[in-house]
Amino acid sequence: MFSPASLLLIFYAFVWTAEDPLAGQKLPLDCELDTIVYHFPDGSVYEGQYCTEPEPESTNSEDMRVDSSEYLLERLQGQGSMRYPNGNVYQGTWEEGKPHGMGIMAFASGVVYDGAWNRGKMTGNGVLTSPSGNVYTGEFLNGRYHGRGRLEYYNGDLYEGDFLAGKKHGYGVYRYDVGGIYEGEWKNNRRSGNGLYTYADGSMYQGELKLGKPNGQGIMVLPDGTVMKGEFIMGEFQEPDPNATVVVDNQ
Repeated sequence: MFSPASLLLIFYAFVWTAEDPLAGQKLPLDCELDTIVYHFPDGSVYEGQYCTEPEPESTNSEDMRVDSSEYLLERLQGQGSMRYPNGNVYQGTWEEGKPHGMGIMAFASGVVYDGAWNRGKMTGNGVLTSPSGNVYTGEFLNGRYHGRGRLEYYNGDLYEGDFLAGKKHGYGVYRYDVGGIYEGEWKNNRRSGNGLYTYADGSMYQGELKLGKPNGQGIMVLPDGTVMKGEFIMGEFQEPDPNATVVVDNQ
């Protein structure tokens, strides 16, 4: 008979083998896999597969592993789960002691990441759900949103576009739940660059922005049809000087 823990491990092994893009590839270590339940000195508990071969052959004191738990950690390989002393729980594939492939990390903070891992880092495609209700689906690099992604906010807002090091950066479309759409460039989480902003009241601005506000050359069309074309400074339209001299080039 299998214990409940063993049945759970078998279930996850089946699931992750089916979804793991690395499944079927030869493991980097020439070894046989066995299962183990191991309590590490720091309080972590691992249950799953590990590499049993080859055993160290050298008897040279400089080559000997002083800490057997460190030796075992480096040989965690295949399917397994780890409960960390800080409350985090990882379930998925391992390679040489680190999450690698596909896996789920349930953080003690309430954040849950389900997706690709590379040498212990959230890297690749995945889904991250926060306790607030925000859900990010897309590319990660070293634990941060990076590349193309979709961020659904708890209040109904939605951003789809580029991310860089965890921030909206590049080109993206932001749809506000209360109405309004911005399509254009972003820098460090702010609407900056060229873009088209359709406001909830029907106003429309197209042109340059800085820190989320019209700034530079642009055109604003108000709901009543009023058109303001020219220079904006941090959201304020600069009225043309009626006394300015107009030079007409007749060439």
